[in-house]
Amino acid sequence: MAVLLGGTQAFFGPVLGAVVFKALGTFVGIRWLTTWPLVLGLVVALVLLGLPRGVISLFEPGPWRFRRRTPA
Repeated sequence: MAVLLGGTQAFFGPVLGAVVFKALGTFVGIRWLTTWPLVLGLVVALVLLGLPRGVISLFEPGPWRFRRRTPA
């Protein structure tokens, strides 16, 4: 789960995934003890669909950010 959440192609992806997994388990598990695996599964599915490279891709520069072009 941690690798899927964080990202498989970055060195610190699994570490970030473990932090996200633990935070989800702590915050969601306290409030809904019986349904937290369902919520966790939905979050993992949404992350995999929305961020195929994992949560670590939020911190990497990508095509969705505006880059300053150098004059030709």
